[in-house]
Parts: sequence; C-alpha cells; structure tokens
Amino acid sequence: MQAAHLLRHLVTVLEELDLAYALAGSIASMAYGEPRATLDIDIDVAVRLTQTDAERLKTRFPSEEFYLDVEAAERAILERSQFNILHPSSGLKIDVFVEGDEVERVQI
Repeated sequence: MQAAHLLRHLVTVLEELDLAYALAGSIASMAYGEPRATLDIDIDVAVRLTQTDAERLKTRFPSEEFYLDVEAAERAILERSQFNILHPSSGLKIDVFVEGDEVERVQI
C-alpha cells in the first residue's frame, strides 16, 4: 500500500464515521509547504471520541491488514493523547492525536 492509498482510506473512514479531523505533520507540510519524505500520516482528530469510536475505527481497519490496539486507542481517548494505526506490510503508520473539543470543519 502506498501512503496516498492509506491516506485516502483513512479520510474515507473518518468521513463515513462523521469524525472531524485535520491533517497535520508532514502530510500537511507537503500539501501546503515544503515537501519532505516520511512514512507516517499525522491526523489530529478534533472531536470528543468515545470508546465506541475506538471499536468503530477498529472495524474499518481490519486486523488482517492493519494493527490498531483498541485498548491503546481507548486510553488515548480518555487521556486526550495519541495512538497509532499501523499497516505492517507497507511499514506505514498513522499517528492519531486525540483532542478534547470539536472544531469547526474548514474546507480548503
């Protein structure tokens, strides 16, 4: 899987689950600033996620293809911290940073 395909899958999942998000890190930098090589996708999920949302994400990133530790995601949701979604066969990683408050969606 290429980074662009993983990003497309991630955005599709977030949109279908109606979760607000913002691209951050190197992906945002490449889109709006200076190109830089990286093998991760940083996503700032700016909503009040629940443990149910962790399970919903897990079903959209099946264990046959992805690694998503639901307990780590639930802990990150409670602590407003960070968890990862890995795609082991490609070595790609999604860093999910959980925020506490909803933000207005901005279309660019």
